[in-house]
Amino acid sequence: MNAETANLIERPYQEIVDDILTAIVGGKVNEPIIFDVKTILYTLSETARTIRGITGIIDSDKPGGDRHTFQNEIDFEFNADKNAVVWQDGGKKPKDNTNFLVDYFRPNSRSPLSDINIGSVTRTLSEAIGREIATVYQQINLAYRSGFIDTAEGKALDFVVSILGVTRKTKEFAEGLVTFFRAPASTGNITIPQGAQLSTEKGEVVFETTEPRTLQRGQARIDVPVRAGEKFKGEAGKVDAGKITVLLQIIEGIERVNNFGAAREAETRAWHPKASDREWVHLILEPWDRRDRTTGIDLGLKLIQSVDHKLS
Repeated sequence: MNAETANLIERPYQEIVDDILTAIVGGKVNEPIIFDVKTILYTLSETARTIRGITGIIDSDKPGGDRHTFQNEIDFEFNADKNAVVWQDGGKKPKDNTNFLVDYFRPNSRSPLSDINIGSVTRTLSEAIGREIATVYQQINLAYRSGFIDTAEGKALDFVVSILGVTRKTKEFAEGLVTFFRAPASTGNITIPQGAQLSTEKGEVVFETTEPRTLQRGQARIDVPVRAGEKFKGEAGKVDAGKITVLLQIIEGIERVNNFGAAREAETRAWHPKASDREWVHLILEPWDRRDRTTGIDLGLKLIQSVDHKLS
């Protein structure tokens, strides 16, 4: 995904309305002409009475350039004798080797409609239709962007990253820190995995570690972030300090666990909805960013493996 492919259809509302009005009165809409910086005069394919408007791409800091509506008698003029567009010195011009689109009126239109001034019935209806078309284009672009991890948002982003086996954690679940203590006889490094389960003394609430940690040789203890389990949303997952004391799975070298602080509603973190979707994507793709993910090979292989697993 890049600036040139960020939108499937790039059609601003006013441009749509202008095209509708030009077509209604029998004009030519969006005649494409390739711009060459060495040429200033471009002949139209049909005889024109006057030019309604010209749109195209201009050079800018953005990759691919910016969409622009050119101004008559400032950026260009219509030469009636040569039936051509003439680009003016000092005005803005299209980006080299890109199409500019010309709307123009034919001299002998047979359309029964001719009044496209503001307030006319023809213009009012055209603006209403143009608004609906612009809305559809926006919805199409939203559906298009929702299929890419770099541009998807909200629930659509959740669906995209689900192929990686990732689920967004929400602030509905309490979080906190649990301290893991080394057993006296243990001397080496101890790895505490992500997803290790802990609970309160009587099992009222179950927690799981959200990140892996390593208790290094010589360290007596280490703090590990935990989150309430799926069945303990909201108030059910909140516990006071000193309540998380049971390790539900054996981790060799760990003697005991305890939380010195209370487990409360989650603060803003990269995987919470209160943080931006882009922060969450950065967290997910951090392993890919350390390699070359420009071709999406890793993501594609993950998808293929997921499909193969479901079909097997």
